[in-house]
Amino acid sequence: MLSLTLLVIAALTIQSPQAKASIDDRDYMRSGPQQTFDRSRKTSMVGGFSALDSKSDEISSIASFALAEFAAMSQKDASNAASTPDSFVVLPSQVQSGEISTVVLEAQRQVVAGMNYKLTIGLIQNNQCLGGFKATVWKQLSGELKVATWGVRLGCDEINAQFGEAIGEVLKGEANALRVEEEVEIQKGEVEPNE
Repeated sequence: MLSLTLLVIAALTIQSPQAKASIDDRDYMRSGPQQTFDRSRKTSMVGGFSALDSKSDEISSIASFALAEFAAMSQKDASNAASTPDSFVVLPSQVQSGEISTVVLEAQRQVVAGMNYKLTIGLIQNNQCLGGFKATVWKQLSGELKVATWGVRLGCDEINAQFGEAIGEVLKGEANALRVEEEVEIQKGEVEPNE
């Protein structure tokens, strides 16, 4: 009697491939093709990088951190940088004085134990492209930032080829700001007498 009971239980739990396929077909018909597609899409995106607005305040502060870290590293590697093409040196003093500014050309985020931010950063000096770099910055759960990996350094030709429109807008904006600043200084000189 026990073996007959086990045989019935085994028969109920084991399904033929045809029966399994028909059950899957019914599930597909019930959920519809769109739901099935969305479910598979969601599972493939879990843990992946997603694009972000490169102009947000959050990304700007992370890019500023990456620039400061890049400057510290660049200063150490200054002797090697002069010998390789498309190399440039960024000094911490240039970053602190605002002589060099950043434009985030591409930003992505990944949820981990904290957040990973994958950035492509262009550097501007005196309204000219200086170059750029890629970096992944890890924002730990405590809020502390750390550069997880450094990517390649980018020359201006490469930046213009990939992000020409974005970098062009920033350079044009900076040129306009400098022009307005000069006009204000000229007008101040006309209104206020020199002492």
